[in-house]
This record gives sequence, structure tokens and C-alpha cells, in this order.
Amino acid sequence: MLRAQQFLFKKLGHSRDLFQDIINKPELYTVDKLKQIDPEVVTNKLIYIACHHDRRSYGEKVKAISRNMLEVLRDNHPPKLDVDQILSLLISKSHILLKDESFIQKLLNQLKEVQDKIDFKQCLHINHVFYKLKINEPELEKFALQKIMENRDQLYHYEQISYLSMESNKMLKTNSDEKFQTMLDNFVTKTLPQKRYLISQKCSFQFCQMLFNLFPELVSQDYFDFDIDRSRKYAQYFDAFRHEYILSRLLLSKRQRYASIDFQICDKQSNSFKTRVEKVKAQSKFEENVQELVKLLGVNYQTNKVFAIYETDINIGDDFIIQLNGQYHFIEDLFGNIISYQPNHEMCIRHLQALKLKKIISIDYNWWQNIDPRQKQIDFLKKELGLI
Repeated sequence: MLRAQQFLFKKLGHSRDLFQDIINKPELYTVDKLKQIDPEVVTNKLIYIACHHDRRSYGEKVKAISRNMLEVLRDNHPPKLDVDQILSLLISKSHILLKDESFIQKLLNQLKEVQDKIDFKQCLHINHVFYKLKINEPELEKFALQKIMENRDQLYHYEQISYLSMESNKMLKTNSDEKFQTMLDNFVTKTLPQKRYLISQKCSFQFCQMLFNLFPELVSQDYFDFDIDRSRKYAQYFDAFRHEYILSRLLLSKRQRYASIDFQICDKQSNSFKTRVEKVKAQSKFEENVQELVKLLGVNYQTNKVFAIYETDINIGDDFIIQLNGQYHFIEDLFGNIISYQPNHEMCIRHLQALKLKKIISIDYNWWQNIDPRQKQIDFLKKELGLI
């Protein structure tokens, strides 16, 4: 993103807040208007907004503008792209979960042409993009995984955890775990004993997800009183994970709604917590609408309560969870058609189901918007909450 930002500042001049300038002027980013702009500028604006840290807070706006940009670039993108630019475009797509098969294939073909210039850190990005967008490109995936494995000793603690979290989720469907076990061995025997790394809130979250995938019985247990099924395949690793699992769950239990908490492990004498304030996430119209109707029904509810490690949208006591599946829960095409749920959403739902709550009410934004009139939305909530 930094490279795209620098290009735009040099080309267009500095702006106090370029991100806000773009998303608050959607009339300048229609397909017709974008066709009149230099494709290189469009490419860098796409990378900038799709990789910006505030993109999820303005999901609907970012996705709409990005969709128009991709539609224009699909047939008219800059002819010469280097490895970083190709990967940045693919990463942008994975962040906003827009999948256009023909454009992606063009980018992958370009990537294959410069394959000898791809380093192992860039292979991590390739693996992440393939995971998020469910891309099936066996040759390139094999190349990326092989390079990651060859350089696994050079991966940071958080990079290994990110890899293990994704692969453990994929493994449940593919049942292929050779490389996963190789990375797991490396993490246990070489990385954990170092005791010098930062455990971020995101890292803690992914670490717990990985363990929930391997040992689903952990989901419903308290993090200070738990055990696993010792007959499970990876049970021999769990004792090595125990300390970091407790620390990760403790870290996640301390989080506040608009702040991230990190834990710096230096040595036995100087470990420390660090809090980072984050931008308040703006509620979507979809979230506001459902909450308004739940309130109208006279039901006592909470928002953003944590179950296991997941912050839920709406809960009624500890029996009912209402999960609101906005646009970032889906992989979509350029026309707004839903291709599938994204893999992290599928993992979240699977883990919440392991809690064995009375009911999880899952509402997809596109389905909800098509319920008309409003009374049908109210009747649906009444029925699901057992009020009729």
C-alpha cells in the first residue's frame, strides 16, 4: 500500500486524507468516469483503498468503488507490472473479497512469467490470496508452498501462526497435512523455545483458531480449566502449546472494543502488555437495521459480546446469537453475485456451533435486503427468537 500511496502523492499531490477523499466521492468513481483516468492511477487507487486499514469500517463504499475499478482494469490495466504490483492487485482482491476469474488468471499468468523473481516472503502472500479467494492453481500453489517450506526457519513467529491457522482450516477439507506437520514441527522445536517475540491480538486470535481446528473440544472449555482428546492426531504437540494458548486467551479476554492489546515476550523478567487504540468501526446500515428491529421487539440484547474468542453482533443472554453476515463474509464477483462464504467465516461458524448454544441465527445481508416489506423482517425475527 505504501508504494501505491507514494505514487499517488507524487502524481496527484499530497492530501490530508486520501482514503476519505476517494470513498466520500463515489460519483467520481463510476465505470464511465474511471475509463477516462490513466489505468496506472486507477490501479494504485485500488491498491490503496483495498489495503487501507480502515477498509472494513467502510466496507460497502470500499467494495462498490473497488468493483468499478476492477471492472475497468480487467480489460485495460497497465501492460507492464512487476512482481510487487501483481501481488498487490491480488492482495487487494483478497482483502475486499472480489473474485473475477478472467482478471485473476491474467495476473497469475503474469506471475508465472516472473516466477524466478518471487521470494519466499512473497510466497506467503500468494498462499494467503489463494486461501482467501479459494483459488485453485496447483502449479503456482505447489511452487509457493515449496519455497515457504524451504525457508521456514526464516519466518517470524506471527508468519508461522498465520500459515498454520489457514492450513489447519484448509486441512479439514483437503485432508492433506504433510507440509502442515513440517511447519508445526518447526514452530514447536525452533520458534517457541526462543521466547523473544510479540504476541499481537491478531496473532493470538489466529493461534486459538488453529488449536480450535485441531482440538474442537477446546472451544467450549474455559481457558483456565481445559483438556483435549489425547487420541487426536496432533495431541503430542499440545503440551508445547499450552502456555501460549493460555496467554493468547488471556490476551483476548482483556481486549476492549476499540483497542488491541499486544504482549511482548522478551524474557522471564520483562514481559509486558501494550495497548494500541484502534479506529472505531462504523456500523453498516444492515447492522443498524437489524439492531433497530430487535430493540423494537422489546428484547433485552447485547452487542459485541465475546463467545470463546469471537465477538458476536447481537446476543440475547447466552442462548441466542444473531450473526450478521455483511459483505466481507462473502466472496463475490464483479456484479455483486455471491460465489461462496469466505473461509474465515466458515471457520467462525464451525467454532460457534461447537459451543452448543440454543440457537445461532445467521442472517446474510443480501437475503435480508430482499425481504420486503419491513413486517416480514419483523416476523422472521419473532419466529427465530421464539416470540410467536
